[in-house]
Amino acid sequence: MNTQNYFTEKGFDNILWLYAPASPISYGREKVLERLPTEATVDLIGMDQYTKQGQYVQWMKANCDMIASIAEEYDLIPTIAETGLDDGYQTINSSMWYYSEFTKAITHGNCTKMAYALTWINSNPSSYWLPIQGQVGIAGVDRMHANPSVAFVDAEKWVDISRDAGYHA
Repeated sequence: MNTQNYFTEKGFDNILWLYAPASPISYGREKVLERLPTEATVDLIGMDQYTKQGQYVQWMKANCDMIASIAEEYDLIPTIAETGLDDGYQTINSSMWYYSEFTKAITHGNCTKMAYALTWINSNPSSYWLPIQGQVGIAGVDRMHANPSVAFVDAEKWVDISRDAGYHA
């Protein structure tokens, strides 16, 4: 029995199921589709994409193009399921990466069709994927946060968007 069958048998009908291959352009569209569960069992399609500094925008554009195309063809919700720098933000010395590369990638082209983007865990002060106050890179996160095309989950504009869609009273 797989996880989806288990939850279905237990009566859970409010779960969204995601298929998210790692760096799908590395494998090609055919391989991604070969492993795509049927539309009846998947609601979202996304990708996990980690790259080195300087390659992020290029890789994200190519992956977003593929994911958006597949999502449209199979009537799925496209996402950036997991993303960031290969070995964590602490491996670079850039205060603006989240603005200059991350924001540039997610606010252009087919990346704007993605329902959300999620970063990886901040496991400890010396291994993190999203800078917090006092760490190198927070200036870029702050600038990204101010971008009108970006909505953080707790931001007032996201609450307004979700309320307009019927998710908040």
